[in-house]
Amino acid sequence: MKDFNVEIITPEKMVFNGSAQSLIVPAHKGYLGVLGGHAQFICALNAGKVTIRPAGREAQDEQVLTITGGMMETTPAKTTILADSIG
Repeated sequence: MKDFNVEIITPEKMVFNGSAQSLIVPAHKGYLGVLGGHAQFICALNAGKVTIRPAGREAQDEQVLTITGGMMETTPAKTTILADSIG
């Protein structure tokens, strides 16, 4: 599986900046999975859980953050989440 960079930013601070194997986000029409090499797109995010599986780690090392909404931009090499806030 190809790793990719993930940034999660709120108006106050950078919450996460690192390499990931996979990412699951609460997109506008349901949960969406992102892997390295994903097609480029932008989407709105609803309130819900963001699950990050860091690169080189097992499932038990996943990080789960709760966001209140925001936006996500994905390119094949990087995903940026601009979250309204982290709950």
